[in-house]
Amino acid sequence: MAKRYDESEPGGGMNSGHQSEAGSTGTPPVDTEWPGLASIVARLPDAVIQIGVDGVVEAASLAVESIFGWSPDALVGQPITVLMGAPERRVHQSFIERYLETGASSILRAAPRTLAGLHKSGRAVEFELTIGEAWVSGER
Repeated sequence: MAKRYDESEPGGGMNSGHQSEAGSTGTPPVDTEWPGLASIVARLPDAVIQIGVDGVVEAASLAVESIFGWSPDALVGQPITVLMGAPERRVHQSFIERYLETGASSILRAAPRTLAGLHKSGRAVEFELTIGEAWVSGER
């Protein structure tokens, strides 16, 4: 079953019962036992997408469907690059790998930037991107 942000799971579908570890940036631990948080995230008008260090979508909010044409269930398990145009798709995983090796990122915690994405139908979709990092149980 695909993971998506909703309140159907105990703890609201978020990693209930776990706390994230402080990352290399000094980010404080985040308590994920906030009932209702996943429900809030699920219903934001903006898409929220969680990927792993391998670039594969692990969770997605409901708004991904109206913006990108993918249901959250269908997007989970797909490489995040399915939402990118060809230029970004070619270099995306190398950006992740460089960040994991060096900690250097020009986009992490930066101001939102407008990009052209790819709708499931193949048409271009303009969207605003903001990226954050999370550590859960000592892992990115």
